[in-house]
Amino acid sequence: MKTSIYLPVFVALALMACGCGNHDGNHSHEESAHEHTSHDGHDHEAEGHGHDHESHAHEAEGHDHGHEGHGHEAESHADGEIVLKQEAAARFGVATETVAPGDFSDAIRVTGQILDTPGSSSVISAPTSGIVRFVSDMQPGKSLANGTTVATISAAGMTGGDANAADRSALQAAERELNRLKPLYEEGLVTARDYNDAQQAYEQAKARFSPAAASGAAKSVSSGVLSRLLVPNGGYVEAGTPIATVSANKRLTLRADLPDRYYSSLPLIDNARISLPDVGTVNLADMNGKKVTDNANNREQPGYIPVYFSFDNNGLTLPQTFVDVYLIGARRQGVISVPVEAVVEQQGLKFVFVQLDEDCYEKVPVTLGSGDGERVEVLDGLSGGENVVVKGATAVRLAQSASVVPEGHSHSH
Repeated sequence: MKTSIYLPVFVALALMACGCGNHDGNHSHEESAHEHTSHDGHDHEAEGHGHDHESHAHEAEGHDHGHEGHGHEAESHADGEIVLKQEAAARFGVATETVAPGDFSDAIRVTGQILDTPGSSSVISAPTSGIVRFVSDMQPGKSLANGTTVATISAAGMTGGDANAADRSALQAAERELNRLKPLYEEGLVTARDYNDAQQAYEQAKARFSPAAASGAAKSVSSGVLSRLLVPNGGYVEAGTPIATVSANKRLTLRADLPDRYYSSLPLIDNARISLPDVGTVNLADMNGKKVTDNANNREQPGYIPVYFSFDNNGLTLPQTFVDVYLIGARRQGVISVPVEAVVEQQGLKFVFVQLDEDCYEKVPVTLGSGDGERVEVLDGLSGGENVVVKGATAVRLAQSASVVPEGHSHSH
């Protein structure tokens, strides 16, 4: 269960949580230069400031605490304030990014397919019938040289026996018989008919026996990248069954299907990002990608315009795979955006975590705009200058429930 996975982390965060700005029993804020010199029944006396705690509440006259622009009022504890000690944040990989307006590219999310260049693929077939055993490191994306063994196929131990073993035995027997009769024929001790029958039996046995089939080795017939495994490891195949494909082309093609309603954006599209399972979002520009063509008059699907990109085959993408595509279009300036992983969702609402100081965070609701697969536009909630958690947001989210505010010490934002 998910609870059992997070529980050790939750407990660790709870043990490391403490009051914001409360270090070794002394609470200090840079803006206020406020120093507490004694703790007796939660009564604090400090030079120029008198604090009277009733029911653990602060009453301060003319005094305001702040976390870099966030005022602390001594009346109540803000629900969104989260405590996570600096060393704990480092341990759980929490990292922040300072938000600032910048350039942002609009993106249109569509579906697409990775395509091979015609004639660039080859098929590896089973040389014999039997059980397929792929070589241990044979995975899609692996570079292959011509003649590389991809798998072995064997019928050993199967009902009916191994046909290749029977053919080998028949060939060996026919060869022995021919070698026995040849000197006798030369001495005239056997007839020509007997010798010719032996010769024919040998040739037929030789035709039936295939050294490649007997070895069971299925080899690549060209250099390239292993693009697909067509049968499961340990599965049974007949002789001649395709078991894998190899892409010999160093370039692949992406076809993205753009809905007709975005026709006006077509001239602005110059790049794309694709989302790959277990890999994440990949920028085609990083793989020497470029837009090849778009043709509204050449439609494979009604209502969609095919947009084609060409890019390097780095082994991460498999031909004939359907992918999510972000078509990158017009660039806008002065846009506040955050990485996609910075955004968390709770009860249908979107939030980011803003770091207030080295130990304190605040959950801030945000309204999102368009995304490009890597970053997402923030329409409301951030104005620039905030330190937003971009990695380790899960740890901060767990600390939201684990935070403990010392008795008699409260913050309000």
